[in-house]
Amino acid sequence: MQLPQLKQVVSDNQLQAVRFIESGCSPIVIELSYLKNETPHTELLKKDDQVLTCKCLEQAYCICREAGIHRAELVQIFTHEETGSGFSHGPVNNSMPLTF
Repeated sequence: MQLPQLKQVVSDNQLQAVRFIESGCSPIVIELSYLKNETPHTELLKKDDQVLTCKCLEQAYCICREAGIHRAELVQIFTHEETGSGFSHGPVNNSMPLTF
């Protein structure tokens, strides 16, 4: 989804959730959940057909504010190697609500 489309989804009150996804040392991506023709969809925010990445939360906040969004969920994904647990049962997800 491109930023102009996101603005339209927000103005049509079709946006259901916004997630800032951070995986290890990778940049943050913005995941959008919305309704389109009464059907739920989930997409990453893109710019020029490339997934839009943010170096920090402030960049993600600014992008969302521009579209009229003031709430999101930060999802941090850690592999077990990063947490030092010694298990390999897949990634660990930690999330927190954000208001900006």
